[in-house]
Amino acid sequence: MDCDLRWQGCLELARDPRLPTAPIDWRDGGAVRLVTRVPAGVLNPAKLQLALLESASAAGATIVDGATVSEIGQGKSGMTVSTGAGNITAHAGIMAVDAMCWRRGFDPWRERVMTVSLQTAPVAAADLAALGLTANEAFYTADSPLLWGRVMPDSSLLVGRETLPFPEQPEPLSLSEGLATAAARLASRVRGLHPVISTIPIKRTWTGPLARTATGHPTIAADPFVPGLVWAGGYGGQGIAQGFTLGRRAGELTLKIKN
Repeated sequence: MDCDLRWQGCLELARDPRLPTAPIDWRDGGAVRLVTRVPAGVLNPAKLQLALLESASAAGATIVDGATVSEIGQGKSGMTVSTGAGNITAHAGIMAVDAMCWRRGFDPWRERVMTVSLQTAPVAAADLAALGLTANEAFYTADSPLLWGRVMPDSSLLVGRETLPFPEQPEPLSLSEGLATAAARLASRVRGLHPVISTIPIKRTWTGPLARTATGHPTIAADPFVPGLVWAGGYGGQGIAQGFTLGRRAGELTLKIKN
């Protein structure tokens, strides 16, 4: 699939001053240094989604876009999915959802927060080298507070994260105020990593919901009201990394239900 996949590896970092100072020697609640390099890559998620859509369509899947699911119930010939574009009947189904979707009386992922990320201006090649990073490289800390990121195609840095409480009753004004505070904390952390980026401009900041179980594990959960319906989610922000395995297992499970 053409999704700009770059298999450059990923840097696993930790706050441990006993680790070597090369190639990474940052500051974020202590000395942040390299533990190991793990096999990994970066990609363009929008291109990946489009490629998966085209692959599914070529395999015979019917794609219905822009239809909102209002209800899923158990009928005589299987489950009935009610949408604004009509009803669908199926023997089995997967609810592959984001953090904003759950069933009344059933919520597999009760722990929700808003996670905050930012993107910097492009970093000069010499400064990128001083940071210990190379093109298309990703990194994450194995300890808290979590710091993750990647070098973007234009040499800017995409970095996370800070968190905000999940708004039970969403209020845009209060959310924007909280975002501004969290974004300022994150910008301060990023600029404090190394002197070469101490004054780097921040191009954009955004927030989005994250849902997970209490243990932080992604989940395939059976719907208690509709036999044959499973819910897949709770990736805790690792949707692309874990979605391949969870998607395969959810598909295998629904095929067993169907047969």
